Amino acid sequence: MIGPYEEKQRFKGLWLIIPIAIFTLPTLLLAKDGGLVTLLIGIGVPLLTGLLLFSLRQTIRIDKEGVHFKQTPIHRTYRTIKWADIQSWQVYKISPLGDFGGWGYRLTSKKTGYIIAGDYGLELKTDAKRLTVLSVKEKEEVQQAMEKFGQFV
Repeated sequence: MIGPYEEKQRFKGLWLIIPIAIFTLPTLLLAKDGGLVTLLIGIGVPLLTGLLLFSLRQTIRIDKEGVHFKQTPIHRTYRTIKWADIQSWQVYKISPLGDFGGWGYRLTSKKTGYIIAGDYGLELKTDAKRLTVLSVKEKEEVQQAMEKFGQFV
């Protein structure tokens, strides 16, 4: 690895179409009795949920300044955690559903997760009370970038 590390992710949960359809169909069947409002809610909520999930994108960049990340459509600009603010870090296997309750911007009792794709999480401990976890796909490359750029602090 010569330059900064960058990883781009997008949500690939096509399997979610089936549960969304399963929850939408009964509403559509009941809509004939409930009227237009029931029909709009029954179609609109699952449709908007699906569109939000499929629009999720995440970019992670590790360079000499620190760790930068952006999760669209939540962030318009990059968030940066500078090397001087990182007390410790680790890359470990994650389960989006088991560890964070799903994908996207996730809050647990002790962690803030930015979870889109990948089997691993880059956990960053800072002065903040919460740990920051970024989902990553390439465990070894992320570890190499963290070791390479983190040594200049």
